[in-house]
Amino acid sequence: MHKPSGTFKLDINGKYGKKGSYYVRFKFPDPITGERKEKTKGGLATQAEAKSVLSDLMAENTSGELVIDRGFTVAQAWELYVEELEMRVKLGTIKKKTLDSYATIYELHIRPRWGKRVMAEVRPLDIVRFFKDHERLRRDSNVWHIVRTCFAIAHKNGFLGANPFLRVKRSDVVSEKKIKKAEKFWDVKQLKTFRDAIAKDDHPERWFYEIIIFSGLRRGEAIGICDDSLDFTNPGMPTLTIDRQLTLDISGNPEWDTPKTETSKRTVVLIDEAVTAIREQQFKRATYELEYKDEWTNERGALFVNADGSILNPDTFSKRFSRYVKELGLPNIGLHGLRHTFATVALEAGVPLKALSEMLGHSEVNITADIYQHVTVETKATAFEQVAGLIR
Repeated sequence: MHKPSGTFKLDINGKYGKKGSYYVRFKFPDPITGERKEKTKGGLATQAEAKSVLSDLMAENTSGELVIDRGFTVAQAWELYVEELEMRVKLGTIKKKTLDSYATIYELHIRPRWGKRVMAEVRPLDIVRFFKDHERLRRDSNVWHIVRTCFAIAHKNGFLGANPFLRVKRSDVVSEKKIKKAEKFWDVKQLKTFRDAIAKDDHPERWFYEIIIFSGLRRGEAIGICDDSLDFTNPGMPTLTIDRQLTLDISGNPEWDTPKTETSKRTVVLIDEAVTAIREQQFKRATYELEYKDEWTNERGALFVNADGSILNPDTFSKRFSRYVKELGLPNIGLHGLRHTFATVALEAGVPLKALSEMLGHSEVNITADIYQHVTVETKATAFEQVAGLIR
């Protein structure tokens, strides 16, 4: 009898759903005749969703899975998850504070309710009830992520047979309206509207926004720019070294940290607009220093500081950005949306995906491809047309 198998692919031409979505093709044996059958499901928005659907199909069509430990609990699965997180911290793929944050969430919201829960006894309805009975848990996507990952790890390591989370979506416990994400990016016309407005209003964060718009930096990387990060010795190729960021600790206080991952450490070549923004901000900072004199405190030489030289809270930038965008009547893309806008425009301009991935500091090219699939599909379609034009 044939064994169940499947794969997922990018739907370039929109054959199985919306162009640029993913589709799953699953082959399995007929339970009566043993003949091979096939199912195809399309219109899946992301690789993650496609993987989830494929896993679900595998679970539905695989019988007799061995449960090694029928007494295996959520607390034991959490210990396995912590091991995995600790390894990722050592490898530099996540920050120690991410692990600390997850541990705090587990201790506060998961262990008291489900720590002793036997995983093999959990059914999809139990998961729905777990979240629907607690408003705080429904709203926090990290709780969903942690519990779901605990079940996935238990299943992967043979402590759990069928994973009940494969049959539950987050939309089953939280309305689609609440989990719907804001638009990720602006088009060129909207970006121009924004740039014209911050120039006209002489917005206090104008040069901060301009740096992100013309370099694609993350929020913490842009706020983390210091004098020793900059190299203007070569007029034809000024650069910025990303070797630190200003972020928030687990208590919400600003702190200096290394970049998000090892691949986030990179050197960025600055174009004229970014250089202008940096020079203008340096001039602005110099006026602060003259005003505060002996009270000035900026030992690191940070580019973006309060008037007295003290470090800024990163959340302040995000909140001010959202308020200002709302006043302008532009779509709410969030501050991180400026980075997405940079990447989207870069791909539309023909920047190779691998080059863009390195510019953004992504750990893998497929991360860039997944986030910006709306552009990559159109780019591929255009490329195919160009090839066809030469052949015709």
